[in-house]
Amino acid sequence: MTMSNQPGWYDDPENPNVLRYWDGRNWTQNRQQKQFPGPVPQASYLPQAPGLQPQWQPPVGGAPRKSRTGLVIGLIVAGAIALIVGIGVVVIVLVAANTKFIIADKAAGILRDGVSRQSGFTPTDVSCPSGVEAKVGQTFDCHFNGPGGRYTSHMKVTKVDGDYVEFDMRWSPDN
Repeated sequence: MTMSNQPGWYDDPENPNVLRYWDGRNWTQNRQQKQFPGPVPQASYLPQAPGLQPQWQPPVGGAPRKSRTGLVIGLIVAGAIALIVGIGVVVIVLVAANTKFIIADKAAGILRDGVSRQSGFTPTDVSCPSGVEAKVGQTFDCHFNGPGGRYTSHMKVTKVDGDYVEFDMRWSPDN
C-alpha cells in the first residue's frame, strides 16, 4: 500500500501514541500527542517501508478477558448474607407441657428450617442451648455452619401461648 499524497497528521510509524505530519511526500519532524478519551489502546504495527503509513492490526487473540468468577461469587455471598441478616418469626412447639423451657433440639430444627427457607442454604451443626426459660423477652444464641463459615442466630422470645413459643431470630456470620 502506498502513502496518501494528502498532507496531514497521521499515526507516527515510530510511536503509536503520537501523530506525525506527512507533507504529502515525506514525514516531517513535527509531532503531537494523540488525544484519547480513555485508556491508550495497545496496538501492534507491521514493519513498514520508509514513507508509508503504518497499518494497525488488532493484538493476536484479542485482549485477555478478566475472569468475573470472583465477582459473581462475591455478589452471591453478599446477597445470601443480606437475606441471612433478615428477621424471621418462628414458632416452637414445647414437647414437655409443664416445663416452660425451650427444647434445644426443637429450636435447632426450627432454626434450620427457617434459615433454609429464607436464604436457600441448609445450615449444618446447628446447636441451641438447653434450659432456656420460655418467657417473653428471653434471649439466647444458637450457632450453625453455613456458606463461608460459622454463624450466630440471636433468638428473642416474643410470645408464649401454652405449649407454643414464638420468637424473632436474626442470624449473621461470625467474624
